[in-house]
Amino acid sequence: MRCSEFFVKVSNEEIAKGLKIGNRRIDRLKKKFVEQGLKTALINSNETTRVYDKKTDCELKAHLIAIRCNKPPKGFSRWSLRLLEDEMVEMKSVECISLETSRSMIKKTN
Repeated sequence: MRCSEFFVKVSNEEIAKGLKIGNRRIDRLKKKFVEQGLKTALINSNETTRVYDKKTDCELKAHLIAIRCNKPPKGFSRWSLRLLEDEMVEMKSVECISLETSRSMIKKTN
């Protein structure tokens, strides 16, 4: 039996159940097999080819943590991510900063 015949005779649900993966992943693998061949389809390429510029550095992180350690503004009992974001922009440390960047910078790690 050829590989292409296998895909025709076995449903996505059967493959998903047997391999414990989702239907969408099976569709992507089938497409990759048809377009690029079996060898490429079998290689697990979780590596991304995207290159992201790092917008934060240790100095910015230290500044954010220093703000976080200070007392929150009047009317607030503690710092929220939005308050931290606003304070960083107000102090002209950055032009803009996302909530996710703020969160990941102050996240506790071991």
